[in-house]
Amino acid sequence: MRLLCAIGLLLFSQVGLAAQALLDFSNSMYSFSADFTQTVYDSDSVVLQESKGQVELMRPGKFRWTYDEPIRQVIVADGLTLWVYDEDIAQVTMQPQATTLGSAPIGLLSGQREIESEFTIKELGDRDGLQWFQLEPLVKDTDFNQVFIALDNTGLRAMELRDNFEQATQIRFNNFKKNAPFSADQFQFTLPEGVDVVGEAGVAPPVAQEAPDTTESLNTNEASVESTPVENNIDNELLEAEVQPEAESDTPEPVSAEDVLQDAAPETLQEVPDDAPGIAETLPLEESESEITLEVIETIKVPAE
Repeated sequence: MRLLCAIGLLLFSQVGLAAQALLDFSNSMYSFSADFTQTVYDSDSVVLQESKGQVELMRPGKFRWTYDEPIRQVIVADGLTLWVYDEDIAQVTMQPQATTLGSAPIGLLSGQREIESEFTIKELGDRDGLQWFQLEPLVKDTDFNQVFIALDNTGLRAMELRDNFEQATQIRFNNFKKNAPFSADQFQFTLPEGVDVVGEAGVAPPVAQEAPDTTESLNTNEASVESTPVENNIDNELLEAEVQPEAESDTPEPVSAEDVLQDAAPETLQEVPDDAPGIAETLPLEESESEITLEVIETIKVPAE
């Protein structure tokens, strides 16, 4: 019994470490660019459609997905609005990004959702140099029921989505460049001339306004109170008295010290000793103060669970 428990714990820890490898890859990626080939299969593994193009992505929530063939189509997510430009019919469709993508697997790549909060992760082992993971959505009302992701030492190599109609969409990535340098301007969509525009754009959520800082205004008010003129509080008579010229005084001017010394008799003058106490000196006031080809179902098997 103890041996079985130990084996179970070992297998559990290995699965946990493998899942952690996928999480580490996702958490360390903030952008990437790659070429891709996208193939759609029906339930009998018959190819329904194949397309090629390029993808550029910057987290969170910005990407440019360009289909070059068989038809030209550009899908741009700028963080608020999802723009879809169908060049052959000269039409642009715009939709709010938050409600359009929903739980689509592109959210895994764009970093808008955490993988572990949306999926259960299972490690399927290595095959042909690729490390495969199976993800099953925790919410069961999505358009797909399984996602497979393959990694190698260069990064993301493949994704496969299987929907509720037993169809599979496989995307193979080549020339994958992790954390490619981008600017936000590269994910701004510019409307081409002469196209029809349908739909509605996304709206940024309102930004909460901060309460005004009343400290400065209070200090200003205090200063204005202190500097308010007080002349209005002074009696008019006192003002008039200050303005009027001084009247001549009848009081005789004081006698100077020299006159006193001259008039004094010699015998009354005494020398002041050097050590006599003098006037106390006034003390100073104190100062204040941070390609790999993959097939589904029959041609290339995803490792068994």
